[in-house]
Amino acid sequence: MFSNASNFVHGVDKAFLIIGGFSVFFLVSFTGIMIYFIIKYNRKRHPKATQIKDNALLEATWTTLPVLLVLFMFYIGWQGFLPMRQVPKNTMHVTAVGRMWKWSFEYPGNKVSDTLVLPIDKAVRVDLLSKDVIHVFLCPLSE
Repeated sequence: MFSNASNFVHGVDKAFLIIGGFSVFFLVSFTGIMIYFIIKYNRKRHPKATQIKDNALLEATWTTLPVLLVLFMFYIGWQGFLPMRQVPKNTMHVTAVGRMWKWSFEYPGNKVSDTLVLPIDKAVRVDLLSKDVIHVFLCPLSE
């Protein structure tokens, strides 16, 4: 992918591709099955509807398989998320404080600035605090 991507990109990409693949597969499959049943069981060919009664195996299957599939996708996502929870050694710690109309950033050594300045190629942990409002913290990447 990217030469300067984070260490987490492989786990996140794996989770995204697996979950996206399952989603596309089921979208195409269910759409095809719906079209098939619309054509096969239209009102012209079957004017009188028939009632189908209980099928315990079918009901157990369509309950169990989605649960297992969701648990599998959760596991893949969790495996991609776990490394992101581990803070690397020698991480720079910055506290971002949101106020009514601005942000302030507190750096190690009790230095405070209105501008976020970070070193290149160094892990940074940003703790977000808010004094009086709910903020969104977006950090555009500059080159």
